[in-house]
Amino acid sequence: MGNYGRQYEVNLGGGGLSPAVKYLILTNVGFFFIQYLILSKFRMFGVVAAEWFMLVPDWVVHKGAIWQLVTYMFMHGPPEPPMYIPWHILSNMLILWMIGVELERYWGTRDFVLFYFACGIGAGLIHLIVSFAIDIEWIKVIGASGAIFGLLIAFGMLFPNRVITLLLMFILPINIKVKYLVMVFGLLAFIGALSSPGGPEAHFAHLGGMLVGFLYLQYAKPSLRWGDIMFSNRSDKAEASSLTKWFRQRTEKRRQMQVVRRRQQEVQLRERVDVILDKINEVGYENLSEDEKQILKKASQYLSQKNLHSEGLS
Repeated sequence: MGNYGRQYEVNLGGGGLSPAVKYLILTNVGFFFIQYLILSKFRMFGVVAAEWFMLVPDWVVHKGAIWQLVTYMFMHGPPEPPMYIPWHILSNMLILWMIGVELERYWGTRDFVLFYFACGIGAGLIHLIVSFAIDIEWIKVIGASGAIFGLLIAFGMLFPNRVITLLLMFILPINIKVKYLVMVFGLLAFIGALSSPGGPEAHFAHLGGMLVGFLYLQYAKPSLRWGDIMFSNRSDKAEASSLTKWFRQRTEKRRQMQVVRRRQQEVQLRERVDVILDKINEVGYENLSEDEKQILKKASQYLSQKNLHSEGLS
């Protein structure tokens, strides 16, 4: 495996839990077990009570149950015979752990939480609109998949060329770039929406989460695509004028953006070098293309300049 996390494996995930991801997983798991225990002991009561927290488009519009746009994200169907393994919540929490941790650390907890709930609520709204358009407003929706699909599109936009190692059927390793993996998920959701619009998988909510995530990063807060994290608040000092204050803020933000861009370019360069070094180990330097040799030369010059700069500062 190369430097800078060039590859991810299912058994490694996103490392230790970050604050928001930890509490999101705990809340989802807590809701799951409460739902399971209530349904096990009080079947009829549990089914009726669960409807108050699922997303039922007819309830949201005609009964004002707007809270369901949030609560449905924490509801997952409990395991029932003969399927005792709760695949729904396991798959959602696994993806939340694998990519949510890195996104939270890249953006900061505040921006991550806002993005997560924007995608989840937005996915619910899009499902609601579509359900009335095609007359399936009675279909109940549960699960964090809308928000999870939003995280997937964000990860694809930030790290499109990163290679992930997946274990197909938990046995066969498959390497795939993030951008292609996101395309596969989107295509499957699109096909599912066309073939089974009223099915239990809520494909329109999945597509809605991806759409909201894309629009959020493209228009609502494009700075997140560069990791332009909310800067810490500084104590306000007396300024000569509001124009001077504005100019200083703009200069500081531009400097921060340049640092972030250089960091991301360095990560991308190192990822490309890792791939080329792997190729050298397999086929030798003489079998590299001219472009690959130029990349190595460029990387060598860049690292030499960086080392000289560091020594000059020390």
